[in-house]
Amino acid sequence: MAATRSTHTTLPDGEYPIVHDKMILLRPLTDEHLLEVYHEAVAMGLSAEFIQLIEEAIRSRNLDPKTSL
Repeated sequence: MAATRSTHTTLPDGEYPIVHDKMILLRPLTDEHLLEVYHEAVAMGLSAEFIQLIEEAIRSRNLDPKTSL
């Protein structure tokens, strides 16, 4: 079995580390869909780690998560 390499980054204010390799899964989403996923994840109370992963993807695209859909 091949080893998988991932890069971890520690975020400020005690946030969970983000595994940037997982962000690859969010790349196919349009900006609109990424924001929709974010708002739904927050509304559903999904894990803080997942929400932070989406927030990192939003920041990397220079989007505003407060943008209404």
